Amino acid sequence: MTTNVSESYNGLLKKAHESSVTTMVRLTFKNLVDRFDQRSSLVALLIADNKPWPLSVEKKFQEYVERAQMHTDI
Repeated sequence: MTTNVSESYNGLLKKAHESSVTTMVRLTFKNLVDRFDQRSSLVALLIADNKPWPLSVEKKFQEYVERAQMHTDI
């Protein structure tokens, strides 16, 4: 069983599989730094908008609330 993250990094390493180990490490490091930078920017925007959750998480919470309201007490 694999995860999307491991598959994405396997894809990244496949692009550099003929490169030296140093190049693969640098490529992986750059990719991780870019990913953390993107996520940090997203969090800064959410904080500026006073939103505690990303939109996708907020939608999921709303779905759970709607499903929970369909249950009745016996």
